Amino acid sequence: MNSPRALIALSTIALTAFLISCGKDDKPKPDDQVRVREASLNLTCATDRTNAPNTFERPIVIQVSLDGFRADYMQKINPPNLNKIAKAGIYSPGMIPSYPTHTYPNHFTLVTGRTPSHHGILSNVFWDEARKEKYDAFGDSSGDGTWYQGDPIWNVVEKNGMIAHTNQWVGSEVHVNGQDPTCYAPYSSKVNTAQRVNIVMEWLKLPAEKRPHYINTYIAIIDSAGHSAGPNSKEVREAVMEADREVGRLWDFIQKSDLPINLVITSDHGMQENFQDKIIFLGDKTNLSGFKWSDKGAAVMLYHDDEARVQQAYKDLKAKENNYKVYLRNEIPAEFKLDNPDRVGDLLVISELGHYITDRTFNPNKPYRVGGGSHGWPASNKAMHALFIAAGTHITKRRAPITNFSNIDVYPFVMELLGVTTAVPFDGTAATLHPFILQD
Repeated sequence: MNSPRALIALSTIALTAFLISCGKDDKPKPDDQVRVREASLNLTCATDRTNAPNTFERPIVIQVSLDGFRADYMQKINPPNLNKIAKAGIYSPGMIPSYPTHTYPNHFTLVTGRTPSHHGILSNVFWDEARKEKYDAFGDSSGDGTWYQGDPIWNVVEKNGMIAHTNQWVGSEVHVNGQDPTCYAPYSSKVNTAQRVNIVMEWLKLPAEKRPHYINTYIAIIDSAGHSAGPNSKEVREAVMEADREVGRLWDFIQKSDLPINLVITSDHGMQENFQDKIIFLGDKTNLSGFKWSDKGAAVMLYHDDEARVQQAYKDLKAKENNYKVYLRNEIPAEFKLDNPDRVGDLLVISELGHYITDRTFNPNKPYRVGGGSHGWPASNKAMHALFIAAGTHITKRRAPITNFSNIDVYPFVMELLGVTTAVPFDGTAATLHPFILQD
């Protein structure tokens, strides 16, 4: 290698050959990384890492995220491969997402076992009073690992002497606690669904010393279709069937393999249809000038340094409360588990299902239009319920669906499958899914 870091353009097959050869004739110094590209997949890989020899026979877990897969799509759309995998293992008809039911908080909950208040990513957009900064999932702040708390599963795996590879999962490229998985890729809309599955299968072809024991990959098309066209649209049906086809291809690959692989398929939240005549313009009800907003849509948190302004806004919004509920921070129902005082808003406003909260100032020059679908409502609404399927060499085959459970319990389930532990606290419990793990 001519330099500590290199940018190399490779096909998937060439990438595999490169990773297999790493550490043989051309060993980089410790912690050196090589950036590689497969089509639009931008991977950063630490080439000096190997699995500890005593871990070669340990199980492998592949975690697939189908963003925005509403739980009842299993019945409404009837994807054949997902139903086949569900019958080969365990399936919940409605995993309970954490509140708020948004992408970033729930993806990070799935890999830390912590509620959003405890892993820090309270929503897709929020304000931190102690930092005097805004976190924005769609801005530069989302790449700053100091916003994220907990012990992500890829860090747990690496600390236990095994390799982890991640593909576009929230938080996997931001150096949480100064650590990284061996290979990771940031989100890119240019990577299609087939490519997101292809890289998983190529990683599984690596030799034992380089083969990751934990792999995840993120599939976005269902959520994108839900937002643009709504959950009952042909676009969502087509996206679900495309994702089903690719996950089915991965399952067929796993079945032909002699590796001890367990496949865990999850979504982060469901989807609810939007209605153009159910927009709530919050600024029509009180003076919100100078307030900081979190997300728009199902719910918003509002922040202001002046307590008198907070109280006046609360009084006005409470007096005109219709198709929404408003809470002061200390009145927020405990079921939402919003107990991070630096990041929870002074006010929380939650719309009734199907209503959309915004402000005219966000788009002042033309009529405000909402997309086909949204999420973010409390999980008491079944439209927000998420997907959970797990099947593989260490998972029981259960004919009946399992009881719905909280997504904070996925993390300890994955840890137990991998045979790893962490000393870092988390909120989930292993007892929920332990009965469905086959013991050696």
